[in-house]
Amino acid sequence: MSELNEICRTILEILSKHGELNVTSIVKLTGLSFRTINKKLRELEVKGLITERRYGRLRLIRIRKSV
Repeated sequence: MSELNEICRTILEILSKHGELNVTSIVKLTGLSFRTINKKLRELEVKGLITERRYGRLRLIRIRKSV
């Protein structure tokens, strides 16, 4: 996990505290732009660290449970 940058670590810390959050909530909690958060969420998903599910128009993000 050392290759993760500070923004990714912050997102993971927020998700570990709050559980599942929508993207807008993550943006508000970090104070970063939607575009930046969206890019970092894609990186984390590709690395298999988070999962996303849709609930209507919401994108709900959570840390992937280890198998």
